[in-house]
Amino acid sequence: MYFEFELDDLAIEEPQGFADIIINLKRDDNTHGILIEASTSDLQFYGVAAAYLKSKKDAEGLKAEVIFRAYQSCGVYDDRELILEGRLNFGKYSASCGTSCVVTIPVEEAGCWLMLKSRYDQKVDLDSNVAFNKMTPLQNYAGLNFEMEIAAKELEAGIDGSVSEDGDTINLNVTSSLLGYKIYIRPTYSVERDNSIQTGQLTPVSAWQTTGLAIEDSAITPQLLYEDDIRCFAGSFPYSLRMKGVYTITGGGDLEQVNIKLFTWDGVGDIFTDPTLIDSVNLFTGSSAFPVNTSFDGSLSGNIILTEGLGLYAIIEFVVSSPALVSSDYNIMFDEDTFFTLTASKICPPTEANVYLVNETLSRATEAITDGCLRVKSDYYGRTDSEPYASGEDGCGALRVLTSGLKIRRADNAKFFESLKGLFEGLKGIDNIGMGIETNPMLPNSQWLRIEPVEYFYQDTELLSLPNAPQAVAAIQEQSHYSLIKSGYKKWEVENINGLNEFNSNREYRTSLTTVNNTLDITSALIAGGYPWEITRQQSFAETGKADTKFDNDTFIACVERDAYGFQIEQGNIEDAENIFSPSTAYNWRIRPFYNLMRWFKSIANSYPNLVDTTNKLFFSSGTGNFIASGEIAGAYPACKLENSEKAENKDLSITDFVNQTDAVPLWKPEYMTFKYPLSVKEYRQLRANPYGYIAVSCGNNNDFIKGYIQEIRYSLIDGSADFTLKLKYE
Repeated sequence: MYFEFELDDLAIEEPQGFADIIINLKRDDNTHGILIEASTSDLQFYGVAAAYLKSKKDAEGLKAEVIFRAYQSCGVYDDRELILEGRLNFGKYSASCGTSCVVTIPVEEAGCWLMLKSRYDQKVDLDSNVAFNKMTPLQNYAGLNFEMEIAAKELEAGIDGSVSEDGDTINLNVTSSLLGYKIYIRPTYSVERDNSIQTGQLTPVSAWQTTGLAIEDSAITPQLLYEDDIRCFAGSFPYSLRMKGVYTITGGGDLEQVNIKLFTWDGVGDIFTDPTLIDSVNLFTGSSAFPVNTSFDGSLSGNIILTEGLGLYAIIEFVVSSPALVSSDYNIMFDEDTFFTLTASKICPPTEANVYLVNETLSRATEAITDGCLRVKSDYYGRTDSEPYASGEDGCGALRVLTSGLKIRRADNAKFFESLKGLFEGLKGIDNIGMGIETNPMLPNSQWLRIEPVEYFYQDTELLSLPNAPQAVAAIQEQSHYSLIKSGYKKWEVENINGLNEFNSNREYRTSLTTVNNTLDITSALIAGGYPWEITRQQSFAETGKADTKFDNDTFIACVERDAYGFQIEQGNIEDAENIFSPSTAYNWRIRPFYNLMRWFKSIANSYPNLVDTTNKLFFSSGTGNFIASGEIAGAYPACKLENSEKAENKDLSITDFVNQTDAVPLWKPEYMTFKYPLSVKEYRQLRANPYGYIAVSCGNNNDFIKGYIQEIRYSLIDGSADFTLKLKYE
């Protein structure tokens, strides 16, 4: 076995310490990809090598970039092969001079992966065509920052108010010079819920108003001042109200009528003579001399058509006759059963927003942080027309777009910043994906970043067969068994809207394991909820275009479908929908929490040895938002459909829920096997070139082979042996 060494393109002698180098093939537990690392003590360079390193340090300091390469060949005249490439870390440089000059410096990872790892969490301007080094131009992709129509999500809008538990008491004194007068009184609705009609005025400016010359008299406010400049409402509003309590009146006069009235008024003229009566109920008619102490209870319900600029008033009316110049005291106590509700379907016109297809977004973020060294290849997110690499068909995760809140509401100079970490982790919670560096067959001497579902990194192909391992130890990985699983989306709640209808919220599930207490959190930080999408989208109707939202700098995701003009939001793809408001306008049913959990099932249920056992499932524990929504995928992509019938968001999940049960079968066990075994350079090269299959190993004279995926292989180049740690294959 022959070795050759280089610093950049300079041939050098073998550095001292090279014999101690261990090459690691190690699986990253978060990304599932295999990394190649060198584990070594410091290398010591002499002669020409030491002089070269000293000159680089003197000229460039910590910015010096020197690549150490080690090549191996079987014979002097055989082709050599690169077996180790690393960057020298000048931050740990030291030199000693005496009879000879020696430079001591460690070798670390080199190339694209080093840049990707060091900048993994740094945000990228996804509108920029220049890499982080501000010099490398990046290719323009049609799938980035293109304008697409954003369809409306229908909202169940409403004003919903009630009197507090302690009730609402109104006291007033009326002095009138007339022979009769009227009093309008409305309660204060101190408990407000789902007040998504923004001009709703549940808390009155004043509580009452009278005709005639009163000592205290001010304008009463409507429950709703109807304004709809953008025509989001059809104008038809179902209403329901109840006024209940006790009134006590003392002083001079007779009570002739008590009514509950609902009327509209445009604010012009006299509120007592000009309104249009919509509905009323009479509580008392007759003549009752003061003092009066009577309970009241009246309700109204129906449907009303409102037009622009009208106020809607719900009041209790007292009609009084009296001699001139009398004074009366009123005490009206509304109890907690008093309420007012007004509902409507709110569906605003579609808008436009600039969006980013997932495949191109992942690649752009990767290209930017690696200065163009790496691009993304994905068959799962790739499309027949994706860039930089097309796929043979649209993948199951291909038809999705990402964008920012600023882009959705069309803010001035809107930007979209996101890191590769934010993109990967957000998508991982949805799709259970992994990523790893691979040789790029499309370009010589280059690599790409492969991003695929987790099964890509645990393939059912044999890489090596290792018989008669002298000693192998198998051990359960307790930390990889889970008792609690958190899934769904971290952000979904909106203000002043009925967000409880949002099914893209979060869930908790439990397993039947009772001896562990480990939590797996797979909630995504991406925003998939139709309600946040709609509320943010509606800000584009603001007159100034500068109405901030709490989602401005968040990353949104939406499933789309192809149309004649490119892409459109996917809606109406729910069959047998139940407990969903307006399923025809719902967003992202394809990536709802239950469906995301189905994609993760194979990585969670591997703690169960027998998946057909009825106790071996994921049990729904709790949820937020609309966790009773139910239905199943309809429409396009039948090959990507997972469920075999309609499923509710609060359903327990088992292997019997899958249309194809092989999609639910785990890939690995949470168990490791460790052993030492000889490994040739040829075998090492095979593993490095294709690390995602399994290795079969038998123990001692046992002819039964156990299969396992690479978790870590520590390979010694000098003695030709390796320490294996395998993640056992689920069988």
